[in-house]
Amino acid sequence: MFESLTVISVFCFYMGLIFALAVWAERRQAAGRSVVNNPLVYALSLSVFCTTWTYYGSVGYAANSGMLFMTIYLGPTMVVIFWWGLLRKLVRIKTNHHITSIADFIGARYEKSVPLAGLATLIALVGTMPYIALQLKAVLTTFDMITQDTGVASAWIGSHVGPIVMALMVVFTIIFGVRRLDPTERHEGIVMAVAAEGLVKLVLFMAAGVFVVYQLFDGFGDIFTRYAALTETPRGAQLKPQSISFITWGSYLILAGSAVLFLPRQFHIAVVENQNEDHIKKAMWMFPLYMLLITIFAYPIALAGLVSGLPLEQADTFVLQLPLSSGHSLLTLLVFLGGFSAATSMVLITSMTMATMISNHLLLPLVDWIPALGFIERHLLKSRWLAVTCFILMGYWFERLVGGQVMLVNIGIISFAAVLQFAPAIVGGIFWRQANSRGAMWGLTAGFLVWAYTMLLPALITGGWFSLHLLNEGPWHLSFLRPEQLFGVSGMDPVSHSVFWSLLANLGLYILGSLTQRPEQETQRDAEAFVGALIDETVLSRGGRHEAYISLADKRRRIENLLLRYFEAAGAAAVTEKCLRETGLMDRERISITELAELYNEVEKNLAGVVGTAGAHRALASAGVFTPRESQELSEVYGEILAGLRARPEDLKRRINFLQERHELANRHAEELEEKVVELQNQILRRKLAEQQVRESEERYRTAIEYSNDGVVLIKDNTLWYVNHKFAEMFGYRSRREIVGRSLTAIVHPQDRERVVEISATGRDGRPAVARYDFRGLRKDGTSLFIAVSATSVLYKGRTVNLAYLRDVTERRRHEDEIRQLSRRLIQGSEEERKRLAADLHDEFGQSLSALHLGVRSLAGSLPSQLEEQQARCESLTNTIEELAENVRKISSDLRPDMLDHLGLIPTLEWYVRELAQRAPLEIKFEAVGFKRRLDPRVEIVLYRIMQEALNNVVKHAKADRVSINLTYSHPTAIMVISDKGGGFDPSEQHPSLERRQGIGLISMRERVASVGGSIDIRSAPGKGCTIRVALPERPPLESEPAPEDLPRIWREA
Repeated sequence: MFESLTVISVFCFYMGLIFALAVWAERRQAAGRSVVNNPLVYALSLSVFCTTWTYYGSVGYAANSGMLFMTIYLGPTMVVIFWWGLLRKLVRIKTNHHITSIADFIGARYEKSVPLAGLATLIALVGTMPYIALQLKAVLTTFDMITQDTGVASAWIGSHVGPIVMALMVVFTIIFGVRRLDPTERHEGIVMAVAAEGLVKLVLFMAAGVFVVYQLFDGFGDIFTRYAALTETPRGAQLKPQSISFITWGSYLILAGSAVLFLPRQFHIAVVENQNEDHIKKAMWMFPLYMLLITIFAYPIALAGLVSGLPLEQADTFVLQLPLSSGHSLLTLLVFLGGFSAATSMVLITSMTMATMISNHLLLPLVDWIPALGFIERHLLKSRWLAVTCFILMGYWFERLVGGQVMLVNIGIISFAAVLQFAPAIVGGIFWRQANSRGAMWGLTAGFLVWAYTMLLPALITGGWFSLHLLNEGPWHLSFLRPEQLFGVSGMDPVSHSVFWSLLANLGLYILGSLTQRPEQETQRDAEAFVGALIDETVLSRGGRHEAYISLADKRRRIENLLLRYFEAAGAAAVTEKCLRETGLMDRERISITELAELYNEVEKNLAGVVGTAGAHRALASAGVFTPRESQELSEVYGEILAGLRARPEDLKRRINFLQERHELANRHAEELEEKVVELQNQILRRKLAEQQVRESEERYRTAIEYSNDGVVLIKDNTLWYVNHKFAEMFGYRSRREIVGRSLTAIVHPQDRERVVEISATGRDGRPAVARYDFRGLRKDGTSLFIAVSATSVLYKGRTVNLAYLRDVTERRRHEDEIRQLSRRLIQGSEEERKRLAADLHDEFGQSLSALHLGVRSLAGSLPSQLEEQQARCESLTNTIEELAENVRKISSDLRPDMLDHLGLIPTLEWYVRELAQRAPLEIKFEAVGFKRRLDPRVEIVLYRIMQEALNNVVKHAKADRVSINLTYSHPTAIMVISDKGGGFDPSEQHPSLERRQGIGLISMRERVASVGGSIDIRSAPGKGCTIRVALPERPPLESEPAPEDLPRIWREA
């Protein structure tokens, strides 16, 4: 369970991400790199068909109606087969006539009829309102299911979640789809958002299905077996095979097949937002695949819910309850988010589409009837915001009205049956030339009324708004008027009953009305344009020979005055200029009648994107763009054009079809070429930017090299190819020309040349290409200096060269020598002082204590035997003196064992090992080889101190029980290796055991070894023991001699 505040926050965060994606898509479109103009996005956007009805309701429908739920997806799949002929024609008509909605399409087809477009809008409004209610019901129901409030804020949100969700839907719809007026009525951002939400809901629904089938159960077979083993099937469940009548199957297939194109949101996505007819080909297999994937787990989830003991009346929420009851909170929240995606995408598209239809076909026509409402034209965008708010509010009201008594799927079926009424008018309008506005008006009106009586009214009765006797007995007790058994027809389920009567009334009156009205010439022209999709304005070019006598300024003024009713002054001027540019009349003063017709059609197309085709036609007709004389002349021009063609109508049709296809092909090629040009321009721009960045980078690099405080050199085959100013200055040359081209050995001291040349060859013979080392350099005047080098191999002008950075460290080395000499003197002085203190302790304190000890013993022996107490005190005093003498000897030995001076190194070390073995539980293996004569005393004391500290550390810190000491001498070097298997440590870190006051410490060890010109290597790791290796020369160097550490340090590679 989650807090309500948490879930609302997740809502907002998720929608923020979707909004960012939409803005990104719109920016890509503005830059000429559309990401929406591809078949995958188009197919995913069609998934707006799969709403919460699919996400939740299909499971509930499967639990209550068995396999009948599959008709909701089989119907669209069957219709998809005809999309290349049907949907392609709709898209082409939309492109030619600038259609903006399904109501606009119907109005444009039938004589640009404003009342007919208004009727279609009214049907869509009433018919889709239950669908909005379905989404809100699903969101609110599942929200209550996953939330449990404890805090005050969350509790308030939980009690007001309905209005909050409704408000969020309104805000999201306005932000996404109604931010501005768009003459094209294309919204790449919202299409991208819908496609993304389609992918989200698919992935999350399938995740829930996989969890239920393979986590809660052991696969599909396990679920079916457990359900079959139920001793009692839940009451009302219809999951087991059953007989469903052909009429029922057919009715549901017809409903679903028509809804996939004629729901306002589906028409908008599939037709209005289509940017390329070729996308339809791939959508014909992608969209059915999507529906298969999102429904494949519906039946198993329904079975799983019943097997798990969940009540049948809650089947709509099985997909959420199963992970929730199993304790998987995160999956529950994600599944809920998938349902929210399904709801928001449908609400966004439907509300946006309905707002356009309401403003264009219901509000704007009122302006002609009620002039006081003229402000609506000037605030068209705000009127659409109001329409969105009212539409979602009505959906919420309907959900409160009947949502609690009706399943999700049943609410959806109500909307499906409503939009079915569009099918005769649309399909007939694009295939039957004789269809006209009377037939469309009669058919839509009759179908809508029958649907409202046979399907909507029973839903309202179920919600308690009307008396139940209307359903059971009929109005005025006329049984043949019962809504679900109209005219005594029984034996059909309520859905099939409503589909039968509404479609019969609609289709019958559509045909009857069309046959009883004689079509006018303009009606026939419109019919031909839709049936053949043959509007080709280029035929007017034949009239271009007519005299240009019409003043363009007057027509421009009339057009701008008309546009000012819907746009601001700047917007109206911009649209007018765009139309003039499109028709090539921008710089003209006078135009011909055919050019005026072209301008008229262009303005109508642009205005149709804002107010609809019927509204644009009505507005232009009232603007007086054509005078009576000009209208008559235009009719004569049409006659001349047709007469000049000298062709039969059938031949003319075929020729126009051919030209239309050529025109479409040319347009597509032009669009592709334009995209290629834009892409090429972008590539050129990116290349120029990259080249500019490279030049700037090279300039920065050159400046950094030239004015670096270090010397920089490029070396190829031991030749100096390039040096900077600092390099030349470092080696005493006045200019770089003096040194470039010379051999590398010219700047290296003779003692180091062989080693430096060897290092400079790295990168050519397979050895590491990166090195850090020091060498002794040679200036032009012959003086030497110490150089620190950092070098690597690089490619320069296609060849491998060494790039090296050199720094003069002569002064640093001089300071290091001084510090080393001071350290050596300090250590030697310390050892001399230790030796003196040890001698003083041994010679003075030791002898005095010995004399005192003898005196006390003599005194105790001379006391009379009667003085027992005094004798005991003398004995205690004797013991104390002995202990004190022993401590003095130990301190003296620690400071400087006199045995080392008298007997030598090996006996002293053996003595120390034996003494330590007696005091500590430690097995010590000592071995000395090659010591036939003594070493320098300074070397001996260093070896002794190193072993002493190492063994003390083993006893105190390493906790080892065995240690080995190997001491070897081979002229002129003595080597000591001390190894243990104790706890070990990291030598690169400060270690407490090496920094204590009584030990010499790691740093002091290194200093002692360095003071006699030796080397020390400590290898250890936590848990792996420690090995110390010390190598000392037989005779330390004199202070004036450089120690090995002072010599050039070659081959210390990085």
